[in-house]
Amino acid sequence: MSVAGGRMRMDLAIKDLRTRWVQVAELWDDPVSRAFEENYLDTLDKAARLAGGALDKMRETISRAKRDCDDR
Repeated sequence: MSVAGGRMRMDLAIKDLRTRWVQVAELWDDPVSRAFEENYLDTLDKAARLAGGALDKMRETISRAKRDCDDR
């Protein structure tokens, strides 16, 4: 799988998780659910954004390395 493909799968998985969480939150709305969202889902979102940025940089670096190798 390519770096871009991995990034896309991660983004789709996070989007799907959030969509499902909205559905669950309609039925489960108490201090425990809010703590779960804050401690796990929000943390996961932040980590996914950081990972996405790292994957973008990795993709750029790999593309640059391929171009540099092709130029030789």
